[in-house]
Amino acid sequence: MFINMELKMKIVHWNYFNESDEISGIKRYETELYNHMSGISDVQCQQVQRHNRNIFFDEFEEHDSDIVHATFQNLAPLALIKKPYRFVLTVHDLIPKFYYSIPQKIKHMWYLIEASINKADKIIVDSEYTKQDLISYLNITEDKIHVVPLGVSDAYHPHCKLNSCTRIGLTGDKKRILVNSSNKPWKNVKTLNRIIDRLPEYEFVKIGYGTTIQNENILNLGFVPEIEMPYLYSACDLFLHTSEYEGFGLPVLEAMSCGCPVVSSNGASLPEVVGNGGVLVSSNDVDRYCDVIDTLLSSKNTLKLWVKNGTEQASKFTWDRTAEQTLEVYKKCLNE
Repeated sequence: MFINMELKMKIVHWNYFNESDEISGIKRYETELYNHMSGISDVQCQQVQRHNRNIFFDEFEEHDSDIVHATFQNLAPLALIKKPYRFVLTVHDLIPKFYYSIPQKIKHMWYLIEASINKADKIIVDSEYTKQDLISYLNITEDKIHVVPLGVSDAYHPHCKLNSCTRIGLTGDKKRILVNSSNKPWKNVKTLNRIIDRLPEYEFVKIGYGTTIQNENILNLGFVPEIEMPYLYSACDLFLHTSEYEGFGLPVLEAMSCGCPVVSSNGASLPEVVGNGGVLVSSNDVDRYCDVIDTLLSSKNTLKLWVKNGTEQASKFTWDRTAEQTLEVYKKCLNE
């Protein structure tokens, strides 16, 4: 099938999250991709949320879309529906396949998702790591998979540290280490707890869902609105990420973009995102984590170097680039 690019390509983004849902990494991807795709002159793009199935089919028949792009792997079973459009699927990670403590309901749903992924005409992934997972564990052919990294919003840039501390309500003289974690098994909270116990001279600021960490050296902030996140990154001296598995690692990218030096696990896709912009540590090496944190926070010059390295690395990732590379996948899909 050949598409005449003098005509507008008609795209439907079938999103997993609804407008009322709180911001998450997946929802940010859905929102940013749609906003930046809508700014491309030869594309006509519309959104439908997953609960609006009847609305979707009505709109599909009316608008005669060229491509339906399901923006989260849980929507993979849509590929089983026989419709005269090309189907593109984004797979962010294969977490349900590897972590057995995930609720049984999700595991059962995953079997259907797994069986459906290969039915997509094209598959977009956030990282080379996820691409290799799809090839190794789901036997998907390499030519069907396209790596399109995520971006970072322009809102994520450095702010005055003193003003940011005042805005967030952070006080005291201790150096601050920000962690974005939850009690999900791949987030590696066990290692995080051991690091916190070993470094009482620092204040750890924890954000994210799940059980709070009970320790006199930690401030549990829970959910922080996205509008406040650039200020929180700017208020902290270092961002620590101990996760064992990420399909991408958006918080790491956001921290670097805000001038917050990063110490991250080397698990899964994280080396692709961090690059030379932060320090990578083996996921469970508590001694190495502590040594690196002490080294960075004890030297202003070293810290400045990693601020520079991080912002340079983060500048390589933009949502405009994500949209442009996604458009290239659409074109390939329609011209094959």
